[in-house]
Amino acid sequence: MSRSARNEHVSHAWTEERAERQLHSLELFGMRFGLDRMRRLMTALGSPERSFQSIQVLGTNGKSSTTRMTAAILQAHGLRTGAYLSPHLVSYRERVLIDGGELGADSFAEGIARASAAAERVNRTLAEGDHITQFELLTAAALWEMADQQVEVAVIEAGLGGRYDATSVIEARVTALTNVGLEHTRWLGPRIEDIAEEKLAVLPVGGRLVLGLAPAPA
Repeated sequence: MSRSARNEHVSHAWTEERAERQLHSLELFGMRFGLDRMRRLMTALGSPERSFQSIQVLGTNGKSSTTRMTAAILQAHGLRTGAYLSPHLVSYRERVLIDGGELGADSFAEGIARASAAAERVNRTLAEGDHITQFELLTAAALWEMADQQVEVAVIEAGLGGRYDATSVIEARVTALTNVGLEHTRWLGPRIEDIAEEKLAVLPVGGRLVLGLAPAPA
C-alpha cells in the first residue's frame, strides 16, 4: 500500500470523538516556547499554509470579533475565506470557519488525523521530553483543512503573544493589533512595552500593520 493510500485509510478511520481524545491527551504548551516544532510540523504536512494568503490578528482583547468581522468582509467581496479562532465554547470545530461555517465532524477528524500522523514523525526528531503541543496540533490541522478546502485567504487569530505563537508560522500579508494590555506577564514581560514588543515581533520588514484605537488616558 502506498504512503498516500495509508494516510487516506488512517484519516478515514478517525471520528470526531477520537480527534477530541487526541487533543485532550496533549499538553497545551510545551516545555519551551519557539516555532521550531511548528515549522517542522508544517513541513511534514506539506506546508499547507503557503497555499493561501493570510492575515494575522494579535492583541489583548477583541481578537475573535476582529477575526470574524475581517473574514466576513473578505467573504462579502467574493473571496473563499477561512478563519481560525480561539478558544471555543463547546466544540473544537468552532475554531475553524470556512466561509463563515463551522467545520463538519468528518472534516475536523480528518484534519486532526493528518496533523497527528505528521506530529508522530516530528516527535521522533525532537529532543527527549519535547513534543508537539495541543495548540500546535490544532493550528496545523486548521491550516491543513483551509488548504484542503481551497480557501483564498485566511484570517488567523493568535493564541498567546506573537513572536513564538504557533500561528506565527504563517507569512501574514497583513498584521492587525487590536490593543495591548497587561496579560500573560509570566511569558510576555511585566510592562505594556514588553508585551507590545512580543506581539509585534512577528511583523516582517515592509509588512502592513493595522492598529486598533488606543484607550484614552485616564
